[in-house]
Amino acid sequence: MKFIRKVTIPSICFVMTLVSLQAQAQAARDSKPIQAHSGSVNALAFSPDGKCVATAGEDMLAKVWEVSSGKELFTLKAHTARLTTVTFSPDGKYLLTAGWDDTARIWDAKTGKLLRSLPGAGGSVAFSPDGKRIASSTKGGEMNALLWDAEAATILRTFKGTGNGNAIAFSPDGKKVATGSGNADTGPGGEVMVWDAETGKNICTTKLDSSVIGTLSFSSDGTKVLVGIVPQTAAGEPDTSVKQDVRILEAETGKTLTRLEGAGVMAAYTGDYTHIVTGAADGALAVWVAAAPYEKKEIKSPKASLVSVASSQDGSLIAAGYADGLVRISDAPGKGPSGEKRSAGSMPVFELRTYHAAAGKLDDLNARFRDHTVKLFAKHGITSVAYFTPQPNDGNKLIYLLAFPNSEARDKSFKEFGEDPEWKSAFAASEANGKLVDKVDSVIMAPTDYNASLSKKAAGDGWIPIDMAKLKAGESKPKVDSLTFELRTYTANPGKLDALNARFRDHTCKLFAKHGMQNLIYCVPVSKKDGADDTLIYLIAHKSRAEADKDWAGFGTDPDWIAARDASEKDGKILAKPPVSIYLVPTDYSPIR
Repeated sequence: MKFIRKVTIPSICFVMTLVSLQAQAQAARDSKPIQAHSGSVNALAFSPDGKCVATAGEDMLAKVWEVSSGKELFTLKAHTARLTTVTFSPDGKYLLTAGWDDTARIWDAKTGKLLRSLPGAGGSVAFSPDGKRIASSTKGGEMNALLWDAEAATILRTFKGTGNGNAIAFSPDGKKVATGSGNADTGPGGEVMVWDAETGKNICTTKLDSSVIGTLSFSSDGTKVLVGIVPQTAAGEPDTSVKQDVRILEAETGKTLTRLEGAGVMAAYTGDYTHIVTGAADGALAVWVAAAPYEKKEIKSPKASLVSVASSQDGSLIAAGYADGLVRISDAPGKGPSGEKRSAGSMPVFELRTYHAAAGKLDDLNARFRDHTVKLFAKHGITSVAYFTPQPNDGNKLIYLLAFPNSEARDKSFKEFGEDPEWKSAFAASEANGKLVDKVDSVIMAPTDYNASLSKKAAGDGWIPIDMAKLKAGESKPKVDSLTFELRTYTANPGKLDALNARFRDHTCKLFAKHGMQNLIYCVPVSKKDGADDTLIYLIAHKSRAEADKDWAGFGTDPDWIAARDASEKDGKILAKPPVSIYLVPTDYSPIR
């Protein structure tokens, strides 16, 4: 992200350009395809943290791979027929596999140990969002679907008449289950059925003539169902003469809301629900914006027989599985190095830390950072971006921002930092008269896409120039005493984070600049517990604290802002509560000050 500052304010270098971070992240991942299976790769799934990808093959095996290196971590052996599904539990602790031997299996995702089996569960399975239940098709010929207790491996409910169960999916709130059917044995045509997960009642059924349902995925609010369709001839064979379209259905009625023309035969929402990944049998891959007008970006891919696709939780990585057993992992266009929305294991991340100093110890804490911590951070590859104290500082706090090439690098750097004898010595000496910190709050964040898109604009559009390489080298630290920074946290209503980001992307950032505010960084948390589904955190700057009040007053009454706000909220309020604002003053050792 390169941020451009207006020339009317003295220039500062707030170093956040992701160029060097992105280069490190890209280099960390082996770009060569993985020879995953001896037969076709029938299913793929990323772990929630994006560090691993699981594959399921025609060869009756499931395997887990390290994304950054392409190294095989372990193989899951127990199935006696081809595998058709593999998926991680939402917390990443378990793997679920299923295939044509009509027994699903649950595995320890860290060790590959088989934990329990679900006899009678067919080839399509899915975890509920809380990981406590599993939805599955049934063994061949029974034409039902089942709801299981994941821990007890017992059946809770039967959904009757679902068809042969080619695909199955939970809505994000766990209240609905969608099933998809159709194959050569039952003749041309398939059905998408949506069910109430608690009662087993059928909500709606959509008949799709001359088609088989291949994939199903719910939208973030559960109101839409994304359907990957395989056209069929009258004889029940794949029909390559028919255009391969993906459909989006209304979950309550089954009505077709839109078609992604020529998208292919498989489709899924990305883990952050902002985009749709599609694949065609001839190997064509694409990513679509998950809202009208559904803008499409092609992914460079070989013309080969594509069998399966998967997206990382943040949508930044795409995995494709092929009939020849190969798996290829690539950055999603516009989301990989640019850092769209959430970070996976290979994407740049920022960490916002708040230290609650012990009573009377804030000066000592600042001294430790000034004399030791910042230097040792740099020694271990931790990039210091900024250090602040709130104004007023009623809570005796130190707030600071760090940057890393990816989440894996962060973990490695902090481990090495914590084991450094120099740090241990400095820590012990600084706390000889008592501990300095009562509590530490940490939020790991990924930059939004509009940081990158606006970074390419010319000076004067309200973005502060950022150069990560210079910051890492300690070469650029101009001082601007009068500048006031503001850290703001927005909490969106359920399903409204995309709309909030769209409003900032298209309107708010530009209007901030118009009214004298300087844009620095906009991020969303990576973890759900920190607000990944509903939180936007950003940092801006004002000429002074007094000017900040004037900036906000002008912005709030601007007709352009009022029109943009009203248009964005025609379908409901975006924010769940008023924004939280903290004014900040840089410390004397901060790279930005």
